[in-house]
Amino acid sequence: MDKRPAASEIDEEAARWVIRLDREGRTSRNQAELDAWLAEDARRAGALLQAEAAWTLLDRAELLQKPSPVPTPRHGNRARGLLVGGAALALAASLAVLAMHTGWGWLVPMETTQPQHYATGQGQVREVTLPDGSLVVLNALSTVEVTYEPGQRSITLVRGEAWFDVARNQARPFVVSAGHANVRAVGTAFAVQNTGAVVDVRVTEGIVEVRADRSSADTTRVDAGATVEVTPDAVGPVRRQGVDAIERQLQWRTGKIDLQGQTLGQAVDAFNRHVKRKLVIVDAHLADERLYGVFRLDDGEGFARAVEASLGIPVDYSDPTRILLGTGMREPPAGR
Repeated sequence: MDKRPAASEIDEEAARWVIRLDREGRTSRNQAELDAWLAEDARRAGALLQAEAAWTLLDRAELLQKPSPVPTPRHGNRARGLLVGGAALALAASLAVLAMHTGWGWLVPMETTQPQHYATGQGQVREVTLPDGSLVVLNALSTVEVTYEPGQRSITLVRGEAWFDVARNQARPFVVSAGHANVRAVGTAFAVQNTGAVVDVRVTEGIVEVRADRSSADTTRVDAGATVEVTPDAVGPVRRQGVDAIERQLQWRTGKIDLQGQTLGQAVDAFNRHVKRKLVIVDAHLADERLYGVFRLDDGEGFARAVEASLGIPVDYSDPTRILLGTGMREPPAGR
């Protein structure tokens, strides 16, 4: 297995891509090579968006607005002051990366605003680039509210699940509130799922600090490859799963579900956020059956057929609005 590149390497590559596209334009060749680069690592799309945001904001940097004694034709269509040759491009790349990793206030203006709302419906997965360059990916049936305050970037996960790729800014930590949990980060990547009773936090890069609202205990540090569950009164034990395992759990970002021993009940809950024809478990004991495999989240019927074959259970497809899993072929009693 190839060594996983560090986030800083990806950021630098993204900065070079932004400069190349600004200089040469999105030619068919450049676009093809960019698409290939993006496809190799799921983190690269977020890094590219961050680099583009920092690159655009460089127009406002006083350092680049000072006149140069040697006017030089500029490539691309953005005014960046009078920069000279390859040295100027290297300087701009350095500034873009520095902006992402140090959070220079004059590069990323963040004023107090009214909360901005972002939401998804059934079957929708949505990417949102925030004003500071952070990326939010919302799972289906999810809602977030975003407010930038003078000393903090505040995000409320009202419901559902979201993955955050946070632009680094030491002066303004990135705090996600979800039900009874608070997750604090500076520059990292993590997912939060708010089911109401339990909030699940999974970290794919860096370190976050997690706290339960009604807990008097200190915050719990969770690093890349680890997960934790938060109840109203406590933060549970940190569990090591590995980054690759967590990335597979987050395949919903690409419209898939990668089951690694999750229960049928958990899988059905995930599918029902994406499909109109609902999956219904008739026999309650089947909900705890463990499953493995990769499926498209928009193909509930294909998943049902796989369950039918692997578990050897009858499945009823006769109702156009739902698929019944298990014996009895009847809808379970109300409240179950």
